[in-house]
Amino acid sequence: MGNSDQSIRRNWVIIGTFTVIICIGIGLYFYNSFFRQSNAQLIETVPTDATFIFEVNDNRNFVNDVSPFFPYLNELLNLSSFSGFEFFMDQLEGSKSQFIISGHRSGDQYSILYSFRIAEYQFEELVEKLEIDPRNCTTFNESKIFVYGTHFKKFSFTYHDGVFSITEDLDLLKKSIVQLESTKNLLEIDHFSKLYKIVSKNKKQNWLIINNATFFSGINTFLNPDFQGYIANNIQNPGWSAYQIRFNDSEISMMGYSNVDEEMIEKLKLQPSQRNGFGNILPFNTHFYSTFNTSNPVEFLKQFKENKTYSISLENYSKLLPTTSTYFSLDQDSITYYFMAFKCDTMKTPIATILHPDSIVINQRINPYPIYASNLSEVYPHMNKQFKSEKLAYFIQYNGYLIFSSTAEALLYYLKVIPNNNIESSPYYRFAKSNLPSETSYEFFLASSTSKKWNKYLTEKSLKLNIAKDLKLITYSYAQPKDQLIGVNIFIKF
Repeated sequence: MGNSDQSIRRNWVIIGTFTVIICIGIGLYFYNSFFRQSNAQLIETVPTDATFIFEVNDNRNFVNDVSPFFPYLNELLNLSSFSGFEFFMDQLEGSKSQFIISGHRSGDQYSILYSFRIAEYQFEELVEKLEIDPRNCTTFNESKIFVYGTHFKKFSFTYHDGVFSITEDLDLLKKSIVQLESTKNLLEIDHFSKLYKIVSKNKKQNWLIINNATFFSGINTFLNPDFQGYIANNIQNPGWSAYQIRFNDSEISMMGYSNVDEEMIEKLKLQPSQRNGFGNILPFNTHFYSTFNTSNPVEFLKQFKENKTYSISLENYSKLLPTTSTYFSLDQDSITYYFMAFKCDTMKTPIATILHPDSIVINQRINPYPIYASNLSEVYPHMNKQFKSEKLAYFIQYNGYLIFSSTAEALLYYLKVIPNNNIESSPYYRFAKSNLPSETSYEFFLASSTSKKWNKYLTEKSLKLNIAKDLKLITYSYAQPKDQLIGVNIFIKF
């Protein structure tokens, strides 16, 4: 009898446990299908293959301010569909809701998805206002998809769980519907979620979020092969960047944060930002420079001891121990000269230790700046393979810097142009310095030249674009990493 009671109790326990599991499963299903989806953030509707995302919190200012930049954004991001999206916004009487624009690679172009929240009655009024028969739709995953437009431009749109989504790419719209139903979204990606927490805290600004890997690989199509390597090194980091973005007259400003990998954190964590004072050593016709501050050069160089790629560079940097290194170029007709300028502690880096046995290249015209032959070989600027290696064959001492180049001819040209005027007189440089922080770990500057514009950097096809014709300056800087993020400032001038 006792065994029979135990068997009955055991059966009831099994039945009860099984029933609880079923109830939990049903509860989770209904939570995911109804409560979670109806309360999801807009970002959860964006398919995870997004390359860029505009999160627009102030749509009135965004639409007004961004309009002059659409010729460039259309070329770079394929935002030609935005005017069509505005048409739908107007039909909804200019809904003040925030909206999200996401770009997804589709061959050589981007497919664009627009999403924002509205009430169901607003959607029904929209369908009626557009004179669309509610029965004239297709159903996908219980969501009704409508099509509106002409053979020239057609939009597919839907309403699901409080979200209105519209795009010219029907497959992308279906992916968005499926995305909202999935629990695996962008917020599940560690690199993304860390940045998005910052975005979520500031709902007054408009944001641009970029997937570094796919975004920079897309830019490669505009560049000459010689400069694609620079981009290729950027896309090795799979992280994301998020920027508060502002459009003002002919300028775009982006201030935010970017993920960095453990290797970069180790390199930079002991290199605090410092003030850049290299302007007086750069000639007025400098169109490119990048400068990197290593206030603690010994600790910085320790990070490369086991890296064979940098073994030669490491040997040369170890002799110099620069607290600042600036890589720049000058154009003379069809010739481009490259230079490396190092600010060193002469107590730790005596000139005698880097002199070649041939010593001084004598030229009375350039005294008091004699050109010395160096016993150094070559370096990757800033110990960074984004740049090609440069030979440090000759150098001069100028305004507290050691300035190197591969030929004495390059330094002769430098000494010819530097007395006339330095870059501090350049309006592009002044623009950059007025917008970038005064103290940084790294700073990059690339301006168009009067004669060549962007011929050296862009493909022949790209030179016909509005971007190539009008772009005047790209400059950015970043600071010491904190919490695996670096603060980044980017300014672009047309």
